[in-house]
Amino acid sequence: MDDVTLGIKTLMRPDSLIRLLDSIQTYYAGINIVIVDDGKSPSLTDIEASNYPNLKYIKADFDVGIGVGRNIMIDAVDTPYAVYLDDDFVFIDSTDLTKFRELLAQNVADIVGGGCTERGRTRRYHGKLNIEDNVLHYISGNLDEGYIFSRQTNEKISYERVDILLNFFMGKTDILKKLKWASDLKICTHTEFFIRACKECRIAYCPDVWVHHAQTRHPEYNNFRNRNDRAASLAKHGVTSCKFHGKWGLV
Repeated sequence: MDDVTLGIKTLMRPDSLIRLLDSIQTYYAGINIVIVDDGKSPSLTDIEASNYPNLKYIKADFDVGIGVGRNIMIDAVDTPYAVYLDDDFVFIDSTDLTKFRELLAQNVADIVGGGCTERGRTRRYHGKLNIEDNVLHYISGNLDEGYIFSRQTNEKISYERVDILLNFFMGKTDILKKLKWASDLKICTHTEFFIRACKECRIAYCPDVWVHHAQTRHPEYNNFRNRNDRAASLAKHGVTSCKFHGKWGLV
């Protein structure tokens, strides 16, 4: 997949990062990868990095944050398509990136994402967004809740039109470079990104593509992960509270 680059922002989780890279090599050996690392010390040694062909490793300043880190990452991509990944993901048999690429190449969508498994369950975070009276409504696409969106197919690939996805998606690089992430936010950039993205481009969820979330935490990492920029993030769009409709999170 010479036209795809995998982008990873990492912070102080070297074991998780190497686990992800090893899983990528199992399924997509030699694929282009960009890593932006804003930890206190490098997460990869030169010798470790040499194990992964076509890997570009960028050591950013300490704690530049998710917004700046992701923007550094996307600026370093020079292929038509880019995939965003968290560093504690693991590729599995159903991580079929060709389906993402096909939907983008056929111009069905500008950003397309999938689902993730976690602790023997599935994590649901795709659906519609609607802001009304300063309240952000998250509307799930669950069949049993009656919120299902129209499922369509293109070249036998199923997809649904949505406004927000998990942190596992492929996008057209030129569009991701235009959108970028909020550089003033250290964390909680995700929903803010998709509030803007759903107004600017077409987003699709592909129910046949999955990644595994092998969540890894440790006390030092938690000090940074548990910061909360959510209020500042949503205030950019006049949002003061949120309401979830249907099933979200682990189901």
